[in-house]
Amino acid sequence: MSKRKSVMPTFKELMEDLKPMTFSEKLDHLWTYYKEFVFIAFMVGLLIAAGISGYINATKEYVFRGMMVNISMSQEGYRYLSDDLFAKLTTGDSQETIMLDYTNFEDLADPTNGEDNYNASLLFIARVSGGMLDCALLDQMAFEFYLTQEAYGSWNTFFTQAELDAMGDKVIYAMQAEDEVAQTDVDPETEDVAQYTRWPAAIEISDLPFFKEHAPNNEKIYLVLSGNQPNHDAVRAFWDHIHQWEKTE
Repeated sequence: MSKRKSVMPTFKELMEDLKPMTFSEKLDHLWTYYKEFVFIAFMVGLLIAAGISGYINATKEYVFRGMMVNISMSQEGYRYLSDDLFAKLTTGDSQETIMLDYTNFEDLADPTNGEDNYNASLLFIARVSGGMLDCALLDQMAFEFYLTQEAYGSWNTFFTQAELDAMGDKVIYAMQAEDEVAQTDVDPETEDVAQYTRWPAAIEISDLPFFKEHAPNNEKIYLVLSGNQPNHDAVRAFWDHIHQWEKTE
């Protein structure tokens, strides 16, 4: 009875052993006698591939980083937000790229609703609060969850107050407790005084022609800023891009 090889033969010896075998026999021979060597070679290959991938990603320059959460959109619409935006923002440098991720979850940050769902919601918040996104498109449920995390950016760092006022009720304000207050609320039942700062946390963009055409199944779509140093030039380019869309017949 043959025993598994304990020493790897030379390449020439191995080729001579394999030469008369069929393809399936070669695979069986390698796995039977050189299982450890095959496994080691496989792991080395994975490490090399991971290293190359990590190096490529590390050298990429993201000119825009966005995310869509629970947004149903046509393929044509997604191409407009990805491929067309890429063409508009990049200069031809091979290291330049954009990121427009998509995720979907039903019951945010609820571990009982499934591990994948839970992890997706936490990843979204980590990206928004950790400076890994410039902006995000959210449905109503994702937006409500986003507000509970107090990780949001403020649109008053992007628009003037006059510009925000001109948008009317499309600007959604949030209340956040702060030491330096901008507004004081009194509970009518308890007469307790709560002090808050009022932030323009989102802009409701569902009525834009682009979203009416390519995302009609979403009742509400909110555009929010990253809570940590978003690239304002990239956000401005995205803002202009969704406003400049025109329907083609």
